[in-house]
Amino acid sequence: MKTAIRVQVLQFLIAASFAALSLGLFQTQIIKGGYFRRSSEQNRIRLIRLEAPRGNIFDRNGVLLATSRPAYNVYAIPEDFNPKDIPTIGHILELPETEIRKRLSQARTASFTPILLKQDISKEISMQIEERRPGLSGIFIQIGMIRTYPFKEVGAHTIGYIGKISKEEYQTLDPSIYRFDAWIGRSGIERVFDSRLRGEDGGRQLEVDARGVPISLLSEKEPELGGDVHLSLDSKLEDRIKPLLSHRRSVVLVMDLKTGELLAAVSTPGFDPNIFVTPSQNAERLSVIGSKDHPLLDRGLNGLYPPGSVFKLVTSIAALEAGLITPHTTFECPGYFRLSPRSRRFKCWFSEGHGRVDLYTALERSCNVYFYNTGRLLGEKKLSEYARKLGFGASPVFELPAASGLVPSADWKKERYHDNWYQGET
Repeated sequence: MKTAIRVQVLQFLIAASFAALSLGLFQTQIIKGGYFRRSSEQNRIRLIRLEAPRGNIFDRNGVLLATSRPAYNVYAIPEDFNPKDIPTIGHILELPETEIRKRLSQARTASFTPILLKQDISKEISMQIEERRPGLSGIFIQIGMIRTYPFKEVGAHTIGYIGKISKEEYQTLDPSIYRFDAWIGRSGIERVFDSRLRGEDGGRQLEVDARGVPISLLSEKEPELGGDVHLSLDSKLEDRIKPLLSHRRSVVLVMDLKTGELLAAVSTPGFDPNIFVTPSQNAERLSVIGSKDHPLLDRGLNGLYPPGSVFKLVTSIAALEAGLITPHTTFECPGYFRLSPRSRRFKCWFSEGHGRVDLYTALERSCNVYFYNTGRLLGEKKLSEYARKLGFGASPVFELPAASGLVPSADWKKERYHDNWYQGET
């Protein structure tokens, strides 16, 4: 009897074991089959991105102002990389171990995605890595593209520069177009025409062994070159203008009056856009960003300046259109102007005075007093109205973002400074 019971218990245990094994196989093959198949594919297949070169930027004569050159870059695939190799890689690439760990941590949710460790390495570093490749898993060298600006500061504010995408920016962009480590236009033409210049990345699908070493190419898609941009700027003209400005804060704009094309836009001090794409020039980059002279400011398009005597044309046109003067209307210029006998003097640039002058003579000699009188006749509202009609206070019609300028008025002063407009301000 006891033997029969033992046999039954044994049979039960065997049946239960087979049932548990069958259940496990069912769960593995049926319920989680897709998951394990995907994991197997990921362990066997690697997707390597082929970076698309950005399009070129040319001046009006076909001179190359911005292009891309080949560069050897070092990547790591976190899933295949052995953390024990961090000291070795850090020594070769001259990177702190903390920096390598930080970059590898970027791929927590995509451990099979290659992570850039160092860009544009030298031949010597490339040879050191290749010599150690048999003992380094998950590390590979790939040719990428690096942006370069052959003429450095020439046209820099107009051309702009590129920079690495930030984590905050990546959250707002289409991940099918932008990678988390992508380069995007930061200013100038590089930013405004980023979608045209950037092109479309390609890729390779590789089969790898257990150590992550490629054993065959499964498929490949060639990258598509970005589109080119042709500017109206003349780089030779800009190159001739720049030495005339020395290192002073200044700007020169040259336009074709017939077409409205911008031929030159030189703003000083300038900067070399290459420093924003070359990792080794971090000190120069920080110096430019922190400079009190604000070399990144495009003084031609984003600086605000008093118009000076140019505004005398606005005053003339406004008064003629309003019928307040004719070309033959005269005013006496004793070298100064007063709103009343006891008020302060507003000086003319010619202290001895121009005498009695009409509009023609006033414009020819740039007589301040003539236009003080004309401005008083017009008043603040008419003067600001015609200034806006003539384009003051409006943004220039260029592809690049530009400051709109300012036309002061009584309403503007009231809102901004909570104060009244005085006749002398007109």
